[in-house]
Amino acid sequence: GVAAGLYADCRAAAAAVGACALVYAVSTGLAFYHVGVEYGYWPGPATCSGGGAVDFGGGDLAEALSKKPSGPSCEDTAWSLFGISMAGYNMLISAGLFALCALATIGAVRPLRQQGKSAP
Repeated sequence: GVAAGLYADCRAAAAAVGACALVYAVSTGLAFYHVGVEYGYWPGPATCSGGGAVDFGGGDLAEALSKKPSGPSCEDTAWSLFGISMAGYNMLISAGLFALCALATIGAVRPLRQQGKSAP
């Protein structure tokens, strides 16, 4: 009936916002790691640099692909505002979105728990 439909809707909502919370938790962790690398708290990965454009015009493809990519290191802060790097803002925003999704998950689960208590 109607109660079963509402129960299924609450379960779907709880699963959706729970999945979003998980995604933002992982994003926060990765951003935290990147901030730590930028500030020198721990070393970054050995192969941390952005690859530039590869010129295939008339050159040897194997030689072009074997060259070490040039680009900024993960230890270099590419951009900052008020002393907070882009990775820092990523961490703060991801943590805020995680908190919102976690609260939404709790709100979506609450009716499920109440219905479970009132079931005979």
